[in-house]
Amino acid sequence: MTMRTLSLICAAVYLVPASAHALPDFGSQRRVGSLVVWSDSADRRLYYYAPGDLRVRQNDDGPDAVFFAARYLGNTLGGDSDRSFIRSTFIVSVELAPPRADALTQATAELRHSGDTDVRLVPIPIQRMSTSLRFAATDGAQPTTFSGGFLEPQADEILGSFWRQRMFTIFLGKTDAQLLLAALHRGATLMSLAYDMRVSALDSTGRPGSSDAKDETAASGAVPFTLDAARYPDRIRLIDIGDSSPPGYPVLTVTCYDFAEHVNPHIFERSVEFEGIGLQGPPVRTAVKFSADHPDLSSRSIRFPFPVRTDKPFRQRITELHWSGEEVVHPWSQDQQWVSVIDITTAR
Repeated sequence: MTMRTLSLICAAVYLVPASAHALPDFGSQRRVGSLVVWSDSADRRLYYYAPGDLRVRQNDDGPDAVFFAARYLGNTLGGDSDRSFIRSTFIVSVELAPPRADALTQATAELRHSGDTDVRLVPIPIQRMSTSLRFAATDGAQPTTFSGGFLEPQADEILGSFWRQRMFTIFLGKTDAQLLLAALHRGATLMSLAYDMRVSALDSTGRPGSSDAKDETAASGAVPFTLDAARYPDRIRLIDIGDSSPPGYPVLTVTCYDFAEHVNPHIFERSVEFEGIGLQGPPVRTAVKFSADHPDLSSRSIRFPFPVRTDKPFRQRITELHWSGEEVVHPWSQDQQWVSVIDITTAR
């Protein structure tokens, strides 16, 4: 038995394929103790609780955040080889704080007291999550909002688990990067990370069309934090990129909406492997995966462990794991030029 097959078997214990109709009943929302809960639309012994509070991870010297101001000098990355330009990256580590153990125990006890004793209380499955970065200088200027960011796993995260920590990553074009860089240099900048967590749910309130699954907001908010570049100059890192990218730098973004949009209910996991040309000639590879157990994870940044040449093409290969256990390995793509975003979603 391969590790990939074992992973599928373990996931199947906790997951139901997209063709099933077991979804949270959003019309049943109520507060039990300190938690907001929903019952399942098919199994009234199953309840879901809302995600915990999102917060910015703090180090001893301030927020765990870094701004990479990258200058590209005459290569083809981003399709702008005729002049120098900036495509920078802002990264913030965030944590999703789980409810306290005593709150879960109390809520479970109350649910059992008011109904079936065989009650299960689990985290509500997040289907989509949108994020944006807002900042304003301390001089009272109008705030600026950057959308298009996404949350992605830490390198050592086990994707089969309910996540606790991720990285907010947002790529900024030349104008936006210069705006943020100038604001950070002016002094302590007031920032916030706005988020909206959405789930697929049914609604039993009797409204027209309530029998159809729809997107509902399970949690939303804005997490404030400050970043003082003068006090913490290491939070801003200037990078000059010529014909190669530095190791670990997020040089590409890959998106896959198969699981967030239920594009193909037969697929449990899609992984994509990238191969670039190393500085010394041999290929350098890296890979990321998307799966049904984390449908909210629809964007990932591609980071090679060693420098790769961005003046030379790269190639990619997609592997699919089906709920049936079948594994489909697609052939390597033809040589591709470096671009900002690659979408590997199954053709609709």
